[in-house]
Amino acid sequence: MDAVVKLSTRASCHWPGINSNITKRLAIRLPPSRTKCNLHLHKMEIQRHSIKKNVLNKSWDRNRVLAMASKRDPKSQQNSLSPADTVEQYYTSINDKDLRQLDECISEDACFDDYAFTKPFQGKKEVIRFLEQLTHCMGRNVTFRLKHIYEGDDLTAVASWHLEWNEKQIPFTRGCTFFKLSKLGKNLVIWNAEVLIESPIKPGSIVLKFRPY
Repeated sequence: MDAVVKLSTRASCHWPGINSNITKRLAIRLPPSRTKCNLHLHKMEIQRHSIKKNVLNKSWDRNRVLAMASKRDPKSQQNSLSPADTVEQYYTSINDKDLRQLDECISEDACFDDYAFTKPFQGKKEVIRFLEQLTHCMGRNVTFRLKHIYEGDDLTAVASWHLEWNEKQIPFTRGCTFFKLSKLGKNLVIWNAEVLIESPIKPGSIVLKFRPY
């Protein structure tokens, strides 16, 4: 199949002896092996497939977001929260100082093991008292900023976070919390948490050089 190359009026006006009205309609037929048009069309075809692929990927992401959002639909007949949703709700309740909502996130037989303390908090009563003191000490300006939430098997989740003061990160406040959850009706509650907090002491390479024997 021949490729058609149309010459523009601006290019044809430099040809002496040829009327400009004629050159507007002039077309030169060349074999496909001697023209760059096929390469250009091939490039456009590759771009079209690439754009189509990106659109499909974005559509999949959007469907995934819609599926996740449907979990929060109060009219849904299924479980309203996933492990990641429950963990996010837990930190949101602390930031909002919403003790009622916080109480709904904790199991009756909960155990919170914060390694900054000498022993874990056992039972919902102790855990809620600890969280009340925590929210009170944080005040209005300190909040948890979640970085990542990962879901595992058997209703487990891990959250990495840091503390912020008026949306500015506070030094040496990075932490990671491991959660185990259990089912309570249609919802999930936290029954075990292990909290690791960044140490303000940074020994660095000295630890690597230490030999116990």
